[in-house]
Amino acid sequence: WVEIVNQQADPPMETQLYTRSEPAMLPLFPRLIYLALLEDDYTEQQILGGLDISAEQLQDETYRLSIEQHERFILRLLELTNDPHFTLRIWKNYDPTSANIFLLAVANSGQISKALHLITRYNKLFTRTLSIRSFEVDEQVVMDIEPQLEHDSVIYFALINFVLFLDSFFSSVLEGRHLINRVEMALPRPAGFDEIKGDIGVPVTFEHSQTRIYFNRELLDQPAHVTTRCAWQ
Repeated sequence: WVEIVNQQADPPMETQLYTRSEPAMLPLFPRLIYLALLEDDYTEQQILGGLDISAEQLQDETYRLSIEQHERFILRLLELTNDPHFTLRIWKNYDPTSANIFLLAVANSGQISKALHLITRYNKLFTRTLSIRSFEVDEQVVMDIEPQLEHDSVIYFALINFVLFLDSFFSSVLEGRHLINRVEMALPRPAGFDEIKGDIGVPVTFEHSQTRIYFNRELLDQPAHVTTRCAWQ
């Protein structure tokens, strides 16, 4: 890992490539949320009314949401359900990495450290709402995360979603082992967290000065090569 960091050091957190109002985000995850809310008997008007988003746009693979639209959509979800942990339900029923060809290439990058480097370097392929960089500090491998969102409730939603994505992906490649050691969030502890923390799979703590993910260093030299059909294929 040290050699990879020295040779391919990640640049500082990127300057934001898009403004908050520019169309930049695929509607995949909002679409899954929309369908889950319909299953809960919420109406299209309740879910999308006044948001400048239509059901047709959520089904359109060429449509792009702005960060502002995405944030308003998540705020509507939280207003309807009063459930800050709703994203866990999506992950229980569907793995959003399942159709990502780039992730299949990452999974075959040869080494876990290289896979983590690729995810860090090309993070804009996965999320426009978070800027990330990985580095070493005190012999630990750390990922710093800088949200591009304004509301704490939406930031928590995005961060937990990203943690679940990383844990799901690397657990698949590592045959059930967890690459993430712990997560520290620069957010207040959300209501109901004690009831769901066991479903996240990794320790998460709050009220920190920075949002960081710490990785198990001993797993970084493990091979990352998929020879069998995995959960996201």
